[in-house]
Amino acid sequence: PHLGVAADVVPLARNYVIARSPSVLPFLLYWSVKAWLQVHGKTTAPVVGVVVGLGVELVLDVILVFGNPTLGVPALGVVGAGAMGAGIAGALARAGLHVLLCDRTRELLDRGISRLDDFMRRSVELGKLTLEEKTAILGRIETTTEINEFAGADLVIEAIHENLEAKSEVLARLDRICRPEVILASNTSSISITALGAVTGRRSRVVGMHFFNPAQLMELVEIIRGYHTSDETVKCVDDLARRLGKTTVEVKKS
Repeated sequence: PHLGVAADVVPLARNYVIARSPSVLPFLLYWSVKAWLQVHGKTTAPVVGVVVGLGVELVLDVILVFGNPTLGVPALGVVGAGAMGAGIAGALARAGLHVLLCDRTRELLDRGISRLDDFMRRSVELGKLTLEEKTAILGRIETTTEINEFAGADLVIEAIHENLEAKSEVLARLDRICRPEVILASNTSSISITALGAVTGRRSRVVGMHFFNPAQLMELVEIIRGYHTSDETVKCVDDLARRLGKTTVEVKKS
């Protein structure tokens, strides 16, 4: 009689796997749990279903730590959940990367995720994306209203509105929060990267990474140097853009 309760663990475990790891190993665990429930589910008490669910999550976490091929991938952040910021976060997540998306209010974040969800829903309807892929992409995007949570990031993309003062304020705050080696990229299309880098203490690690709208579809990404931007920084963001399946073009210093 408790089969339904215990079996609820299966889709939850499956969604958890899809959202957090492309590795085949967790899927083997998922199917093992499903087989176990099919055999023992009819006599499984509700409390056992809960224990199984917690056990699945614990084992998956162990697998993610010791066997997940995505470990070592940079921790990525995006500031701004508008059309561009949410689109960039979606493009990163679709490439299998985990993203922290930040904006000033929960309302702005919810609006950005909703816009991204609608975009992908249409892709599912057109057969360009499966429902499982859509679930996985959204599962890789976390949201926050606290910019201090970027303290553990390896690269942050600023994608707020096109205003020098506002962008400078965000980059200056990120400069204080992030580790010295972290790259700060701006999605600006017109503001000087040299000017933006000047408000930080890491001018060699400030670079333009200009996506076109919608970021999920448009293939071109402009890599824009500031006067002090290092070759290493340019190569890093170029490699990231290419991992997203983008075509890159390097723009002269601005």
